[in-house]
Amino acid sequence: LALAISQQGAPYIWAGKGEYVAGRRHTHKDAHGVPLLVFDCSGLVTWCLRRLGWQSRVEMNAHRMWTLWRRTDKPQPGDLILYGKPSLCSHVEIVMPDGRFFGAIGGGSKTTSPTAIAKVQYRWKPRADVLGYVINPLRPDDDSEADTDAR
Repeated sequence: LALAISQQGAPYIWAGKGEYVAGRRHTHKDAHGVPLLVFDCSGLVTWCLRRLGWQSRVEMNAHRMWTLWRRTDKPQPGDLILYGKPSLCSHVEIVMPDGRFFGAIGGGSKTTSPTAIAKVQYRWKPRADVLGYVINPLRPDDDSEADTDAR
């Protein structure tokens, strides 16, 4: 969670994966000429997971997360909330401990340049098109309800 929060305010750029956009190094810079990390929703999630040791042979997007990762009705902080339709999950955010959600929010597939509203930020309540939750792939498999309550 801290790694994701460290990117708060970073620009949302569709296909942004951190320092790369669609497989090429990006050229976005702040007002002082410093290169910016840029993210789309799944790019932020996978950027964080990879820095924590997670590996995948395929490029993950929200739809693959929805179809491949274990679902849960009782999300824990760090798990993911997904939005869209079952046939096309289109957005992912991170569940935070305080009930908010965090992610690259406010952009879409046509967002190719930084804007004031499209950035890595908090959301107070979920969008109307919630599909459900998936378990963070780095969460231990042996987490049970009893273990969670005892912590």
